[in-house]
Amino acid sequence: LSRLWFRRSQKKKDARTPFPIPTELQYLFLEVTRQCNLRCVYCGSDCSPTWAEKELPTEEWIGVIRQIAEDFDPNKIMVAVTGGEAFVKEGIFDLFTELHRLGFPFGMVTNGTLVTKAMAERLVATGIGRTPPHPTVMTLASAFGPHSSP
Repeated sequence: LSRLWFRRSQKKKDARTPFPIPTELQYLFLEVTRQCNLRCVYCGSDCSPTWAEKELPTEEWIGVIRQIAEDFDPNKIMVAVTGGEAFVKEGIFDLFTELHRLGFPFGMVTNGTLVTKAMAERLVATGIGRTPPHPTVMTLASAFGPHSSP
């Protein structure tokens, strides 16, 4: 299954432990797919066409973010949508729209090779980059980096 990672802030220290104790959720990384249209040699994701059948559907990812929005303040959590290549995930724009509706600041990691003008316009329409307090940047991870054919 796709991985759900989060990093918590480390503001308090417990007297019994030498390391900070997490106090609030600040960052959430959603690896929504392990599929990718490239096979970059330096990529940290284990991408393969066979992963599609083992992945959470977009509707379940939307359920996950709705639950997180109930448990935490979504305005304080920066969400990074990653993959593989997030643009190959069916329903990815529905996920982006829901992140915006719930108030999460969010961005994504993409290799950029699938982005067309129409896709870029649709991405802007989902609300990416419009939710304060964090400016959102779409990162082109490896558009022209070394890769092998899929």
